[in-house]
Amino acid sequence: MVKKGILIPAIHAAALGAAVLLYGVSFGLLARQAAFVVALFALIALGGAVAVRPFLKPREGTTRLVLLAASLAIGIIAGTLAAARIALEDSRPVSLAEPTSIVSITGTLLQDPAPYGPRFYRARIRLDSVETRDGVGSRARGECVVAIPSNLAREASPGSLRVSRKNRVPFAQGLVVTLKGKFTPLPKQSRDPSLFIVDASDPVPARAQAWKGSFDRARANLRLSLSRTLYDWGASGGFLFALISGNRDYLDPALAADFKRCGLAHVLALSGTHLSLLALVVVRSGRRITGKRAALRLSLLAMLFFVWFAGASPSLDRALLFALVAFLASSLGLESRLLPLLALTSLVQMALNPQETISLAFILSVAALWGIFAFGEGILELLGRYIPRSLGSDFAASLGAQLMTAPVIAIAIGTLAPSGLIASCVIAPLSSAFLLFGAGLLALTAIVPALSGLCGYALSALYAAIAYPARFFARFPVIEVRVLPAVIAASIIPVAVGCAIMSLSAASRKRRSCDAGFARL
Repeated sequence: MVKKGILIPAIHAAALGAAVLLYGVSFGLLARQAAFVVALFALIALGGAVAVRPFLKPREGTTRLVLLAASLAIGIIAGTLAAARIALEDSRPVSLAEPTSIVSITGTLLQDPAPYGPRFYRARIRLDSVETRDGVGSRARGECVVAIPSNLAREASPGSLRVSRKNRVPFAQGLVVTLKGKFTPLPKQSRDPSLFIVDASDPVPARAQAWKGSFDRARANLRLSLSRTLYDWGASGGFLFALISGNRDYLDPALAADFKRCGLAHVLALSGTHLSLLALVVVRSGRRITGKRAALRLSLLAMLFFVWFAGASPSLDRALLFALVAFLASSLGLESRLLPLLALTSLVQMALNPQETISLAFILSVAALWGIFAFGEGILELLGRYIPRSLGSDFAASLGAQLMTAPVIAIAIGTLAPSGLIASCVIAPLSSAFLLFGAGLLALTAIVPALSGLCGYALSALYAAIAYPARFFARFPVIEVRVLPAVIAASIIPVAVGCAIMSLSAASRKRRSCDAGFARL
């Protein structure tokens, strides 16, 4: 991916242009009409760069300048198109029926329902038809958000009570379902499309029609079977189910609160850590049997299966795309560097699913990786004089991620957890070990079902080793960042510290290089 040092800055320029336009429009900093004007000028600039390039002297500096301008223009156009697609997806559904008279909708769930406050679960649905209170049906086109009462959304899950009088509805991605309720207006600042609230008091508030495909049905059944097994394992099973599937319905609320307070909510989110562990296990176990290249391909298949099972999420999709782009670059014999790969992956994800790229989860995921790639190695070099590299790698990665995510957290959430710097070094490795150990116990249970209870007890011991440190670190105070000066300081200081670390690391490398040169003399 590197050719004479020209292509890497071009990728960063394209990512920067796309991010400025997409986030500017999505967060109301830039009017949509102004974005289209900027994109039009970028298109003209791109055409001009392509037109004048053959008439310029073949100098590397000229080539670099033209390529940077063209890449920036491409990024601006891509960001504008992504913002336009988001606006189109979030527009109100189209039908012949008056929205206030609609009492029933039929459509396909585009995602698994997720908690939406204490009383509801939410999911996006692509509409096929609607029905009014007069019994008049109409075709519909577009998407909306459905709010499903919690007891109804979970009634097909183990440990839940029956709500509807008919068969229980297994709410999951790919289900074609009919829901009864009503549309409700949303605040003007909301970025969601229309909201349809399901009426749980109706005798039949939901009725499953079919599955979009056999893979969707198989996935829902597989997740349901796993939840039934882990439900019997108690709190440790709920924690393992959250790590494997991203579903926190059975996670102990006290543990979830402890993780959030000590800045470890990212441990519970599906991310690249899960895919890295999975790929590591597959490669190391398969290398001896099939060889290195076949093991790498097998690890990609395993990652694809995991993402299919766990469901789409911003950080997990980003991690999968990162692995696929890195594998493709390696297969083509291209040199791949981490930061350009991250920028290219973000551009690809923006093109495929722009809704994900404006989510807080995606922004935090990219910021954390950027901090690890940009600052982590420098931190590790500075710490190498005092502690072994094997011990300092976790701390360096944690500090690098904290430095880049602190501004985002300060702006979006308003609280910072300094204890998370140490807590991440302690609890994150334990959680990874818990995930691998739990996966092994699940495989053993699948082979010998009679050992399920014993496996649950074994997993509880490791669960206690995670819960107690989380409770300890959660006792440390958090820093409230509510007023504007505090937000500005929390946004500038961490990045400045990271840049200072990079500068000190570069100076240290230069000094060591000079010392090594004199030593050879």
